Amino acid sequence: MSIRQYWFVLWELTKRKYARSFLGILWSCVYPLMRMALVVVLFSTIFNKGIEKYPAYYFVGFLMFEFFATATQTSLTTLKDNRNLLIKSKLPRELFVLSRVLTAFVNFLLGCIPFAAVVAWYRARVTWYYLMIPVVLLLLLIFTVGMSYAVSIWFVFQRDAMNIYSNFIFILRFFVAMFYSVEWVADGVKWVIQHNPLYAYIYVMRQCVVYGQWPETMYLVQMVAWAFGMLAFGILIFKKYENVKRVNIDVADIDKKNLQILQLLLQKKKMPSNVNINYINTDTLLYDFKKRYDLVVGNPPFSKLKAKDAKKYLENNINKKRSLSSTFMGELWEVINPLINMVVMVLIFSEMFGKGSSGVFPLYVLTGTTLYGLFNSGTSMCLSALMGNKSFLIKTQLSKNVYVYQKILVAFRNFLFSLLIYAFVIALYRIKPSLSWLLFFLDILLMLVMMFGIGKMLAVINVTFADITYFYKIFTLFLMYGSAIFYQVDRLPLTMQRVMTILNPLYIVISIARECIMERSYPNWELWMILSLYAGGCYVVGTIFFNRKIADIVAKM
Repeated sequence: MSIRQYWFVLWELTKRKYARSFLGILWSCVYPLMRMALVVVLFSTIFNKGIEKYPAYYFVGFLMFEFFATATQTSLTTLKDNRNLLIKSKLPRELFVLSRVLTAFVNFLLGCIPFAAVVAWYRARVTWYYLMIPVVLLLLLIFTVGMSYAVSIWFVFQRDAMNIYSNFIFILRFFVAMFYSVEWVADGVKWVIQHNPLYAYIYVMRQCVVYGQWPETMYLVQMVAWAFGMLAFGILIFKKYENVKRVNIDVADIDKKNLQILQLLLQKKKMPSNVNINYINTDTLLYDFKKRYDLVVGNPPFSKLKAKDAKKYLENNINKKRSLSSTFMGELWEVINPLINMVVMVLIFSEMFGKGSSGVFPLYVLTGTTLYGLFNSGTSMCLSALMGNKSFLIKTQLSKNVYVYQKILVAFRNFLFSLLIYAFVIALYRIKPSLSWLLFFLDILLMLVMMFGIGKMLAVINVTFADITYFYKIFTLFLMYGSAIFYQVDRLPLTMQRVMTILNPLYIVISIARECIMERSYPNWELWMILSLYAGGCYVVGTIFFNRKIADIVAKM
């Protein structure tokens, strides 16, 4: 295949990202601008005073970090997502990784358009330092390609990689000084940030473009060393493990004669020495498979399942296999994730916001991260509640609500385990039990009712409107930054505090929990009234919307 043909294939793979998108590639310009506007509005009072040209400062950090995060996270699953093409074609495996990186880089370049407008707004002087822009971008691209090669192979051999790496990216987001100054953190944290490879690229770009200054030599050396070091490591790992040493295939059929015929046919074929085939005489829909598979192939037609059999299939497969936490480490990450996030936020923000909190700042943050984790995990899984169960939606006559409820209940189960950690931290602070603690459970109940309604709407909308994932990212960002998880709300203007109380239901949930648990007091009735309206309204609207649309969705599938 010629170089021109390779480029054509690479471009076709890149265009897949916007196959179901209405706004298409325009999102690459709109999305960064919306995020910048949201962060600047929320944090203008807290951070803007100490950072010159704050919108441009944030925009650089966001664009460069988002490129790296998107490229590596999508590359993580690219070999699995394109397994059919890998099997049927002789295309180089690297091509699939490069397509994900190229997609993210194109999005990054388009995101630079609104960034240029922000820089122009400040009437920044064009200097010779602008010549460093292509150098920084090239080195960042090289570093990202190397990292993408490594993580794509990692996921092939370890499915826990998705959960571990997504949490790693979330943590890394706070260690690049995206929306705060590195001078505001403790010395130990400052040293970690300054030796973070991504911070080096962000810092050099800020100095050259935003402030028109020559960066320190240390960061220039770091950029080059990390870029070529990571590329060499990524290629080494990719080449070493790109070929599987052994392939295990399980063939299952309800008819024993079919298996015997297949065995006879395969005896005529010359099978590779690394392929091992096991024959299982069973009904695949009802059989309880003890192991996990990289690829499952079924042979239609299928008949409708009876309610009894459908229930057994749900118990044996969906509840155990189809949650986002599908492995042991995945389950563990879901449980300890609020604790990890709390530790990270306390390390970074204790110097800024921890003073004057009577030493309970870690518990203050943990309350927010635990409740945010429940909401974000449950609603994000609902996005795939229908799309991820297409075949089962068609084959069974079970209530379609079960697919949404199952996702949220999985998140709630992990939340219950997280509460054990939360209770342990409460015990460390020797907070005495109070009757107000009982209201905490009512708080959680109202939150779950609200999540059921939101989950139904997300599940339906995602089937026909792929752009909902972008809106959902903005929505969850608003919830995380606008729920006062790692800062005190009294640092915001009174108008902003009022807006958060009215427009952010998660902030209300977290505020009620903090008053009930930490302050051992009874929350204001206004908070209960607003939360009840959100819970009831979301559930009613979500249920009506779901019931009206679900029949058409199943028919189209």
